[in-house]
Amino acid sequence: MYYPQYILEIIERLESKGWETWLVGGCVRDNIMGKTPNDYDICTMAKPQEISKCFLDKHQILSGMKHGTVGIVWNETDNIIIEVTTFRVDGDYKDGRRPENVIFTNSLVQDLERRDFTINAIAAHPQRGTLDPFKGVEDIQNKVIRTVGIPQRRFEEDALRMLRAARFMSVLGFNVEQQTILAANEMSNLINNISGERIQSEIVKLMMGENIVNSIISFKQVIIYCLNIDGENINKIFSKRVIAKLSSIPSNFNLSQRMALLFLECDFIQLDRTILALKLSKKLSKDIRLLLEFSRTCLSLNDMKFYAASNGIQISELHFRFKKFICDNESEAKDYNTAIDYINSSDFVCLKNLAINGNDILKLGINKTKIGDTLRYILKCVVSGELINDKQKIIDKIKDKLKMEKDVI
Repeated sequence: MYYPQYILEIIERLESKGWETWLVGGCVRDNIMGKTPNDYDICTMAKPQEISKCFLDKHQILSGMKHGTVGIVWNETDNIIIEVTTFRVDGDYKDGRRPENVIFTNSLVQDLERRDFTINAIAAHPQRGTLDPFKGVEDIQNKVIRTVGIPQRRFEEDALRMLRAARFMSVLGFNVEQQTILAANEMSNLINNISGERIQSEIVKLMMGENIVNSIISFKQVIIYCLNIDGENINKIFSKRVIAKLSSIPSNFNLSQRMALLFLECDFIQLDRTILALKLSKKLSKDIRLLLEFSRTCLSLNDMKFYAASNGIQISELHFRFKKFICDNESEAKDYNTAIDYINSSDFVCLKNLAINGNDILKLGINKTKIGDTLRYILKCVVSGELINDKQKIIDKIKDKLKMEKDVI
């Protein structure tokens, strides 16, 4: 296994003082899978005060000392922060979220025993290799997610673990051991103990995975509680059409597009319920809503071009690709493909590259309150091909329009 030099230095510094120290959790799992870890967690026999004394030359984050964790700011420039935690055993879980207290221990195996899944209960050392008392390496090789010990107990301790299992299934592409799935769905009401922010974090990761469908179907009851889905919308979330689209989702779809697919057949009342439950940001909520609103419109090719001209390339391409993906009409999909090609071509015209601007319109004697309407009128004429994007021709067109309006009066 490969670990960065600074990780080896942290381990060496602690062990030089006589404190047994190991890498644990996700970084070990990722290394075994051949992936580069996003971060590294270290656990040690040293108590929090002793950890701190070993790194007096470094800035430290001490807010987690009560639970045995000291954050070592190894490199402030690159923002490298490593959490070093004392071997510990969790106390009683009374709120289904976190232990009332932790008890420090000298046993690494006891520390691993409190963890959620076997794939996360593996320790590794640069010289001593791996310590794997719960056969996590075997589960990684077999692509299986199972709890450390009895699933019901793990989920009673922290209900978020049910959603973490669903997230790992989606992101890693692993299967979840059947008893773990059954326990999660039977105990799904415990999700009500978890904050919207914690649920949101897991749902976002799940939706960015490559195995979304297997995950949400396997953990159906958990997902229903997490998204706060009412009875009328359950079948819409899990409809054949939605499941089919989620099964073939393009890898470049962003979070808003993926979330919009999930609510493709739901009403906006349900969307608002989920937004509130997950405490989604205003921007993400707006992006999802706009995608769903656009998905329910029917536009001609010229209308698509005008839509793009009015809303810009970035938003339009996002919406066009989404609509192209979900539409079942081959001819309509072809039009959206043409529109996507158009907005990425040199022929694309929008307000910014019109040959005329607001000041030019003012000079023609048009009231400033009419500038916006006039620009949109000209833009529609140019986009439809009725008018060439040439300044003089546009001015002539505006003059003709003004003359016609006067003649009508």
